Amino acid sequence: MTAMPVISLPVGPVVGSLAALLGSDAEGRAAIDASRRALKRGQADLHVQLAALARLRQEVSAELANKDQLAADLPIESALAAERKLTADHKALVRASTTILRQMKRDGISHAEQVHALLQQFEAMVVELLEGLRDHRWQLMSMRAERPGAKRGPVLSHAKALRRHLGRVAD
Repeated sequence: MTAMPVISLPVGPVVGSLAALLGSDAEGRAAIDASRRALKRGQADLHVQLAALARLRQEVSAELANKDQLAADLPIESALAAERKLTADHKALVRASTTILRQMKRDGISHAEQVHALLQQFEAMVVELLEGLRDHRWQLMSMRAERPGAKRGPVLSHAKALRRHLGRVAD
């Protein structure tokens, strides 16, 4: 099976560009241009990463159909780990960008609105990737649960039903 694709965003280049925005107008324009380029590369890469996740799901589906009971376990764990890392990276970026935007507005830097627009585009890209990862993981969990021969257990609606069921199992 293909390994989980590496999921990443151009967080480093974007943060580096943001820091340069606090400089002169010329440095700010150069930083905005660098951020736009990083954002375009990130958007192109995002679609490649989501397509790789779709291919991985197809492979897992085929392996589950061939009775490989554990085929979905590692991809599910890997997707969860990627979600957690991306969420942590995203939080760090939000903190850095909020600080920089505040400083820019306080200092009256002219390109603050352009920076804000770029950050909103980047935020949308992060959200799209996080949603794609979450959906990927949920689809894998669904495939694992619905695989032929999957053990089906009782569906219990409340704690009293659980106690009754456990009492019968223990006897």
